Amino acid sequence: MNYTLTDIDNVKNAIMDLVNGKKIVRVSVMGQVVEYGSTQLKELRELLSEMESTSSTKRRFVLTSTSKGL
Repeated sequence: MNYTLTDIDNVKNAIMDLVNGKKIVRVSVMGQVVEYGSTQLKELRELLSEMESTSSTKRRFVLTSTSKGL
């Protein structure tokens, strides 16, 4: 499955809402809306892990270094 960064952000926001005391959250992933309760926090975290590992839109960066060559 190709998850977008928006899908990943939606799941992260839902996790934060549950951690901060919200009882039920709705998450939209790939056009489907699913409700999660506070007892399903582990499932949401597993979903996030899966999404991040299979996402084709991972954020990447390149670190370069230069010097005078003394």
